[in-house]
Amino acid sequence: MLRILSFLALLAAPLEGHDAEWPEPNQNNRPLLRWWWPADLSAAQLPGPELEEIASTGFGGVEIRPAPPAHGGPPTHLEWLSPAWIERFSESSTVAERLGLKLDMAVNGPAHAGLPPISPYESAISSVPIVTSTEGGDFELELPPGSIDCLGAWPPHGSPIDLRPNIDSENHTLQWEAPPGTWSIYGIGREPADYPDPLSSTTATNSLARFAEVLHGPDMTLYPRAYTLETANQNTDWSSSLVSGFLKRRGYDLREQLPALFGEAEAGTVDRVICDYRETISDLRRDSILTWHNWTHQQGSLSRLHLEGVLGNPVDLHGVPDIPGVIFSGLPSDSDLPLLAFAASAAHLLAKPLIAATALHAPTDASRISPANMKETADLLWLAGANQLVLDGKLSGTQEDLLQPANNPPITPLGPGSGRWQNLQAFNAYLTRCQSILQSGAPDPEVLLYYPAHDFFTERGGIPSDPAKQLAWFLPTAFHRTAQAFLENGIPCDYVSDLTLQNVTVSHGKIILGGLSYKTLVLPEVRQLPETTSAIIQELTQRGATITILGNWPRDVPGFPMPDIRRGTLFTSFQNIPDSQIIEGDDPVELVRELGVVPEAMSSHGLRFVRRSHGEGRHYFIVNRSGRHIDEWIPLSTPATSAVLMDPRFLKRSGIASYRVRDKQFEVHLILEPGESRILRTFAGRDAAGPHWNNLATTNQPRPISGTWNVEFIDGGPELPDNIETPILGSWTTLDDPRVARFTGTARYSINFRVPNSGEWLLDLGQVANTARVFINDNEAGIVFAPPHQFDVSRFLKAGDNSLAVEVTNLSQPSPESNRPPHASGLLGPVRLIPLDTE
Repeated sequence: MLRILSFLALLAAPLEGHDAEWPEPNQNNRPLLRWWWPADLSAAQLPGPELEEIASTGFGGVEIRPAPPAHGGPPTHLEWLSPAWIERFSESSTVAERLGLKLDMAVNGPAHAGLPPISPYESAISSVPIVTSTEGGDFELELPPGSIDCLGAWPPHGSPIDLRPNIDSENHTLQWEAPPGTWSIYGIGREPADYPDPLSSTTATNSLARFAEVLHGPDMTLYPRAYTLETANQNTDWSSSLVSGFLKRRGYDLREQLPALFGEAEAGTVDRVICDYRETISDLRRDSILTWHNWTHQQGSLSRLHLEGVLGNPVDLHGVPDIPGVIFSGLPSDSDLPLLAFAASAAHLLAKPLIAATALHAPTDASRISPANMKETADLLWLAGANQLVLDGKLSGTQEDLLQPANNPPITPLGPGSGRWQNLQAFNAYLTRCQSILQSGAPDPEVLLYYPAHDFFTERGGIPSDPAKQLAWFLPTAFHRTAQAFLENGIPCDYVSDLTLQNVTVSHGKIILGGLSYKTLVLPEVRQLPETTSAIIQELTQRGATITILGNWPRDVPGFPMPDIRRGTLFTSFQNIPDSQIIEGDDPVELVRELGVVPEAMSSHGLRFVRRSHGEGRHYFIVNRSGRHIDEWIPLSTPATSAVLMDPRFLKRSGIASYRVRDKQFEVHLILEPGESRILRTFAGRDAAGPHWNNLATTNQPRPISGTWNVEFIDGGPELPDNIETPILGSWTTLDDPRVARFTGTARYSINFRVPNSGEWLLDLGQVANTARVFINDNEAGIVFAPPHQFDVSRFLKAGDNSLAVEVTNLSQPSPESNRPPHASGLLGPVRLIPLDTE
């Protein structure tokens, strides 16, 4: 059975090479690619050439996902899990093993292609409320279609009557002779969906059994490294297992509390029943995921979960799989970072070293996603704690850009012909270098932030599945304000749930969880706290841990059964907490400062970071999110004797950083353009070995490279335009020639220029749309795919005459039918040489 390394093993494993060299990458370091298999792809189209191309482009593996049939038509001979599909998968496994590629496979596909239809009792269910009343006498009610799970009548006083025996099954109506008086009638019917019930472990077991029966046939020889489960758009509010699951977990029958569930009871009862109902939904979802997770282990594979906005406790749900992960639709921003951090927190608390992330793009966005957008998205997903990116993705068997109607196979930002596949090796090399650091060592958090699930269950429901609504859902909460304050002030934190707190210990006053140590547990204005959690907190403080209370102490326990007794237990636990182990206030940053937490000063400059520990110091992944040029001495909050800076865009750009000690703090000189990223490695006990870092200071007057540019269109279509000469750089879509205006592909810009001396020079290409491969004097100088489009070219230049060639690849242009303006394309400039001031 496959296993993944623990944090302790990663911490003990040193980076290979010298201090200023990148480690030799392994397959986990490389990004994965979503590899879509459309239903109309012939099994005779062997996957070998595609996998060889994927491997040569720098991917470490693929995630096979079934695409819907093209144009909404019926599946053909490669229907998911058909014999032809299995034949192709078996061939792919053999080739992937030969190429050293990891091969993952989705276990949920479109409309369960390739599997027998699910029964109505296995489908996802939306509840259909039944709310009415009668004054007594003969009463007839037409019921909603489908089965009726609950139906009862409540008098003003006394016990309810179960009305299900009065259902006329032939006419699907309620026929009841009501006793005199006012009767309130409540019930719940079912509206089935077209996918399996995500809240039912039984349904999961049955679906996976059918899946395994097909997959483990005689034609299968190798199996996936991991099975992936995607939960986007799988919210549901009812299940065939909900009533029995509720009774087992909450200790009372939900059917007896339907008025409270519908909000028509005393406010306190309504809140408690709704909280219990939503917590049960979360528990059932976790049990269903756990069923799938256990099944993957039985198959000898790992489980990888991509979770997006499901009703439940995200810390607990992310804690189930071997590889937790997030899906983000669109381009994330800094304000999304607290929302995206749940997967990383669960992984940290449970010692799961890999955290996956996939960014999806809507069809209307796909053609506009530039390599620069892709880098920004990758940086932000890493800042949210991910360390293994999955790029979306390549449609198997086609070389066309996937700009098709919405009912066609998924629109993806990658694939040959899209304008992003060209020079993708450089982008993947950037991802690999960053992930080689982000996967090494161990997380280095400071505090635990309690996730008040029961407050959210009672007052706010579950996290919306619509990404556009998720941030708005979190913004008014003290939890989000606290997480944002820690982020903006450079205090790494993890989110913790009631369930994960059950594994906590204390050592020398530090809270230990998942092999990591935390200085405090922060309760962010929590109103309801389970009495079991208060008992854990009491024990932690009595063993020397310190608890931070923001705002008021919790005043109540969640849930309906026996609240007075459980509330008494809560208060007793609080009374037994030593005063010396509690700090209280309204400013989370100032409170944790009292415990010796030193914020990272770089955050005040607009630098966002991920910090990890290694055997001799710390790793920092740093991104300039300030929107301005940074040239600062940055103090670090962790001890250091020396440091190494590494630019992950370039293999050879690294060296010993300029540093100093002021007021007993170690400071590093950082120069970063907007959007630039760096790796900073610090060493606490020795001087790092390697060349000195050149900060590429550019205070001297730039020298423009000007004259007549020769532009040759060398690859692309729909046809190759004639060569042109131009003294002015700009988008080629503005030229009069219609062949140029609609051209998608690569153009080579070339020019000769002079330099006064060989010296130290920075080449600045200005604006590029979108990637550029640079040659100086016929020597390849490098590839740039995101701003700043500049790098040190000193070793390629000579005094006197020199030649420059820049091969620029644009994005695929929108179709004429879309009525969208063309994308800027080409070398936009200005192109300059800047003399360097080296430190």
